[in-house]
Amino acid sequence: MDLQDILEEQENMLEKLNPEQLNQKFEDMLNDMNLSDEKKEPLRRQPLANKKKMLLMHYKGTVTSYENKSKFDKPIEYIQYLSQPELSVNKM
Repeated sequence: MDLQDILEEQENMLEKLNPEQLNQKFEDMLNDMNLSDEKKEPLRRQPLANKKKMLLMHYKGTVTSYENKSKFDKPIEYIQYLSQPELSVNKM
């Protein structure tokens, strides 16, 4: 599944939500962003269409940062990768 497929899936999911559910997702996003209440308030007053757009941008940023994440979560994984014989300097 590529980025476009994931975003289309998220967009379809957002379209199926009722206003209350959409506002809850939006509130979750605002909490993830660690904004103060005074910064959240003008965003909460946005129309639902704008909230959907902001949620999609948030999902896109989340997915993109996940895709760019290194495949090595722990130092030992990187060490093991570098220890593979096929990566040996002597083979060059």
